[in-house]
Amino acid sequence: MSYLLDTLRSIVDHTSPHDRDMTVVVVFLADFDTSYNAEVIANISALFMPFVNSGFLQVVQASRDFYPPLTNLKQNFGDPPDRVYWRSKQNVDFAFMFIYGQNISDYYIQLEDDVTCASNFVPKIREFVILTRRQWVVLEFSELGFIGKLFKSSDLEKLAQYFITFYDEQPVDWLIRWFRMTLGQDHPILRKPTLFQHQGKISSRFYDGRNQNRLQDKFFIGQEWWRENDTDFFDHAIQVDMDSKNRSQVLLMDQLRPDYDEFKKHQSKKNVWHNHPMD
Repeated sequence: MSYLLDTLRSIVDHTSPHDRDMTVVVVFLADFDTSYNAEVIANISALFMPFVNSGFLQVVQASRDFYPPLTNLKQNFGDPPDRVYWRSKQNVDFAFMFIYGQNISDYYIQLEDDVTCASNFVPKIREFVILTRRQWVVLEFSELGFIGKLFKSSDLEKLAQYFITFYDEQPVDWLIRWFRMTLGQDHPILRKPTLFQHQGKISSRFYDGRNQNRLQDKFFIGQEWWRENDTDFFDHAIQVDMDSKNRSQVLLMDQLRPDYDEFKKHQSKKNVWHNHPMD
């Protein structure tokens, strides 16, 4: 089951021409089946060639030689062999993307291939980066898994090395947590409402339809559940309500208070994000 083309359509539909001038979308074809990859490339080319030609959309593949051994992997946590293989290979997939993306932009945000984007998500991400005054390693724009996690590109080489070192030890979301804490960010910093919603219902880790995966982000824009039941789901996460009526009084937990006046000052500078694309 593939949701990739729908995800790319959502990205295109929810970005302006100005957003696309500052953003690069990298699609990594991680399947070892070259025939399947060729089919995906043909579909992307048929639907999105103007965005490929403009540089907004890039499609890349990695040689199988890039991968460390994917046999005789550690069977941590009692996982079956097919799951251990899937999550170990996925960690190396991500490491490749970090290495590829480190010199493209100032910031890198990881999406999955089965998400829907909120309208104007690029300026909303840019705004949140400016408003976040404390030291951070990763900012989160989705509560789920590895969706919508933003890093500084200057950290991507370290992050890739970390993933390669521990690729068969832990799942990706655990590795991200330990990497974040190792670099001094104790708690996740989550923007609310979130900007990316998970759409996939059939897990990509199995091809026979097992493990229906119906996870939904309760904090996604347009869903009011979280406003009525606003509890801490994230182990003391710093949760930032970006829809407060009095923006100058938005208060982040853990002694984080953004200065909205300073954001407006930055926003007034026409070229504040010029030549700083977001991967």
